[in-house]
Amino acid sequence: MGLSLRLLVVVAAAIFSAESSQDVMKQMTINFGKALDTCRKELDLPDSINADFYNFWKEGYELSNRQTGCAIMCLSSKLDLVDPEGK
Repeated sequence: MGLSLRLLVVVAAAIFSAESSQDVMKQMTINFGKALDTCRKELDLPDSINADFYNFWKEGYELSNRQTGCAIMCLSSKLDLVDPEGK
């Protein structure tokens, strides 16, 4: 009986941590989207930068739009990924 209880606790912990990870990823995605929208409005960026963000992690993809770099810098600042000096 002790082993079954331990197994149940381990499984429950694994399920709980997986749900927590999903919540964290969901919130990160929402915050990223909000920050990107803010940057697009502030910098008057075209919709074409969305394609660059979508394809960014694809192997062999090269960024071709300079404005995507501006969006990345803006996002880095909005999401506190860099300090106020940009480092």
